[in-house]
Amino acid sequence: MGETMRRFGMMLVTIAMGTLLAASAPASHPEPLPTRWTAPPGIERLPHEVWPSTGPFIVEEMNAVGPTWTPGRAEQGRVAIIVENALYGDIGSSLTEYQTDLASKGYGSITSLVDGGTPEDLRTYLIGLYGAPEGLVGVVFVGNVPYIIYELMQDWDGAGGDPAEYEDFPCDLFFMDMDGDWYDNGAGGTVGAGNGKYDVWDDPADEIEIWAGRMRVDTLPQLGDPEDVLNNYFLKNHSYRTGTMPAQADPAQGLIYVDDDWGNMVGDYHGDAWCMRQVYGTGNVTSVFDLDSNPGNDATASDYKTNHLPLNYQMAFLRSHGYPGGHGFYEDYRNTFGWVTTSNYRAIDPPALFYSMFVCSGCDYTAEYGGYASYVGGTAAFNQDAGLVSWGSAKTGGMWNDEDFYSVLAEPNAFGPAFVNWFNASHAAYAEYAPRWWYGMVLIGDPTLIPNGDYFAPQIPASLVAVSGEGQIDVCWRPSADADLDYYALYRGTDRATPSFLDSIDAPDTAYADVDVEHGTTYTYWVTAVDNLNNESDYSTPDTCTYFDPTAVVASSGVPVKSMLWNRPNPFNPSTEIRFSVERDAFVALHVFDVHGRCVRTLVRQEMERGTHFIVWDGTDDRGIPVGSGIYLSRLEADGRALTRKMLLLK
Repeated sequence: MGETMRRFGMMLVTIAMGTLLAASAPASHPEPLPTRWTAPPGIERLPHEVWPSTGPFIVEEMNAVGPTWTPGRAEQGRVAIIVENALYGDIGSSLTEYQTDLASKGYGSITSLVDGGTPEDLRTYLIGLYGAPEGLVGVVFVGNVPYIIYELMQDWDGAGGDPAEYEDFPCDLFFMDMDGDWYDNGAGGTVGAGNGKYDVWDDPADEIEIWAGRMRVDTLPQLGDPEDVLNNYFLKNHSYRTGTMPAQADPAQGLIYVDDDWGNMVGDYHGDAWCMRQVYGTGNVTSVFDLDSNPGNDATASDYKTNHLPLNYQMAFLRSHGYPGGHGFYEDYRNTFGWVTTSNYRAIDPPALFYSMFVCSGCDYTAEYGGYASYVGGTAAFNQDAGLVSWGSAKTGGMWNDEDFYSVLAEPNAFGPAFVNWFNASHAAYAEYAPRWWYGMVLIGDPTLIPNGDYFAPQIPASLVAVSGEGQIDVCWRPSADADLDYYALYRGTDRATPSFLDSIDAPDTAYADVDVEHGTTYTYWVTAVDNLNNESDYSTPDTCTYFDPTAVVASSGVPVKSMLWNRPNPFNPSTEIRFSVERDAFVALHVFDVHGRCVRTLVRQEMERGTHFIVWDGTDDRGIPVGSGIYLSRLEADGRALTRKMLLLK
């Protein structure tokens, strides 16, 4: 850590599992005013300490879980869950449930316990996972695990009019970059060299390959012991995923609350209001802001704490000045500054689950080193009853050019892929701004969550029917009513206990022709409904059908019972031809029944000769009145034997 020139380079990794979304064409955005360190009197901004290595790097891989395969669902890739070793004994069961939840949404995962070592050791380990056949799309850091400090001199006015400012900060981009080089060489003499703080990131593509989420809570002592806070967090996480969290507003609501310096960003082209409407829809977003040209008293600390923070918003989008311990809003035409502190967030425990923290250093998860005791981004995400994810900067600056973030969330997609898309698009469009604005950006909490996510499974499809047709078994069911329904998954088995996936059928279609069938074999079918967030319903009530091929060769001993009755077409509308065979001259009765056992039509009741006979049912009852759509049963009685076959009338 003490050499005068320090380089951390990695070989190029060519295997990238996990799909990164293409950057959208950037809109033209002027650089906003920077967030400024604003703290109560007596709280100074102190330098960050580098990671205190405590011995050799030890990693123990515990649980590797593959994704739960669901038909039609794209696998999301593998997530590394990096856990502070000392915590695992107390949170292991919560992590196991978390991995199960990830698997149900298409993620594979590996839990690895780490002890000692350096940030470089940890990045080397992650690059190894990234280059493995399973690949890596993201990492979740649980507890106090290695991080780096980055330092720079930054010129906020871009013209040299104001003196350059020094700043150092945690930089999780280090762990999101899988093929770049990182240096501690003084950045051309602008900062100190060999002090353990990185100052140059060299990546020809200027892109990150994976996302990273931080779950560090030892710097949030007011919330409780780390193991208790984390267990509570994973419980909230599971509740959100399973739809058992206290009810959110329906439809879900978003809040934009912006201080004077950035009020003009709310209504801009692809501005804050546009971004939030992509996720929550027009009419479901509340905007409160002041303009610097007319800095009134709409956005104030007292209004935010009293009239908005307690309300049932799902996401709060903030732009305000602050420091790790809180943020605030100018009032009385910038004559006073009102505070919203971490203690306010704890006391109110707002219902919001997601927070965009455009707050100076509001997501500095190492804030303990500055003596601030807690950081507002972490307090919001790890609060007792609500909160799941916050995103913001561990330094001055914050997210803008937001459309490349929120448009991905609206697909819908998770915070992690949205972050990767946003950073890469923004860096490509505004490379000169990136170090001072975005090198400190961090995700706090679980980046695999989806905002405005309907984690409820769709309605189970009803009235599944399978009938033997000509060259196929026709399967149909009643549609599910869910607005976000994506497709149906059809399962088949040769017994009623072991369904195996057969095919997916895009909604709104509710019928399927199974042509991979064999004469005389009995099949059982099930169907499920899957929505566009990959929530899958339980299996429908099964239906069983024996396929009969009327062209099959019949053994010389005579026509088998199962081959004596069939109809085609099936399903039919408005009529179907019923064929039946009798082995000897006999009295024959052929009736049509509904599913309630009522005889709706008698087609034959007479003596008939041996052989095959044909009769058309025109879909009417004995009075000549057309019957409704549904399942009907043809029943043949001859020579002391009876056969029944299902028919499906679809109008």
